[in-house]
Amino acid sequence: MIVEDNNSRIFVEVKDVDNTQDLHNYISPKKISTILKTILFFNQRHPTEKQLRVDLVFVKQNTILHHYENITNQ
Repeated sequence: MIVEDNNSRIFVEVKDVDNTQDLHNYISPKKISTILKTILFFNQRHPTEKQLRVDLVFVKQNTILHHYENITNQ
C-alpha cells in the first residue's frame, strides 16, 4: 500500500498474522530488500521530492495489532 501526505510518501507492508509471538520473524532482511527494490522502481516511474518511509503493519482478523513506522530508518 502506498500513502501520501503533504510531506511523505509512505510504503506500507501489511502482514496478516495468526500468532502474535515473534512478530519480528515475519519479515526477513530479504523481504525488506525486495520492498526497497520495489520502492526504487516505483519512484523511478513516479518521482517525488517527498520524504520516503516504509512502515510495517501486522493485522489479525481485520484488527491492527502493531504499526511500526520507518522500519528501514531511511
